[in-house]
Amino acid sequence: MSTLADAMNDATAAENAAVDALNAAAALLQNKAALAEGAIQSFLYRAAQVFWYIDFNTGVDDANHGKTIGAPCKTIDYAISQADLSVINWFLCFTDQTITKGWAAGSGIFVVGALRSPGVFNSPWTYTQRRLSFAAESVDSPYVGGGRQPGYLNLLGSFAIFQSLEVRLPATPDVLDNKTVLRGYGASVSFLNCTVTIEDASKGVSMFESGYGLQSYVGFTNTTLGTGAAGHIFKGIAAGANPNSSVDYRSNLTSA
Repeated sequence: MSTLADAMNDATAAENAAVDALNAAAALLQNKAALAEGAIQSFLYRAAQVFWYIDFNTGVDDANHGKTIGAPCKTIDYAISQADLSVINWFLCFTDQTITKGWAAGSGIFVVGALRSPGVFNSPWTYTQRRLSFAAESVDSPYVGGGRQPGYLNLLGSFAIFQSLEVRLPATPDVLDNKTVLRGYGASVSFLNCTVTIEDASKGVSMFESGYGLQSYVGFTNTTLGTGAAGHIFKGIAAGANPNSSVDYRSNLTSA
């Protein structure tokens, strides 16, 4: 009898252990489902646009800076590295900035020269001219499959608006494999109240390129080309030539 009782007790214990294991598995699945639902909700209801405040003089590149005007980050490189590039991002430059790496954006971006001063619609900032430069060679260069390149922005089917900026083209070394700082395959790009300048017009740098059969539109409003910049605006378009003659570009400029 004791043997039968022991066997029954063992069976009951095994059954209880199995039930506990099933309950633990169910709880784990429920927890994972809740986490997945939270991630989906966070993605679906994320902010439509995000503002990044950038000040080289007073900013700090860490997780506690960049999201408020009173606590800016230091560099545009850091802001881009932390941004959710599936939403629209505003990069407000309160000081001159340099893009030192290669970055890709899959959604819209605004890069703006800004000043801490009340603006329209109760904004705590307004527009003012700043310089946006690109490193002559990226600090991450050479890239696997891409070789040696300058600092650049790759606009993947998105839009980019550059406003109140001096866009400064670098003196790229002759040994670079790609000398373009803005790449917009199928993108729409606008320059508003800008000046495009160049460090050394004898170098082969270009501001913008498109290709792979994806035509890009590049518009210029109240924007001037500095001395020597002509012939360096669109890759493959010589000074004085019409960029619209290429299947890669459409522009309101008829002489670049």
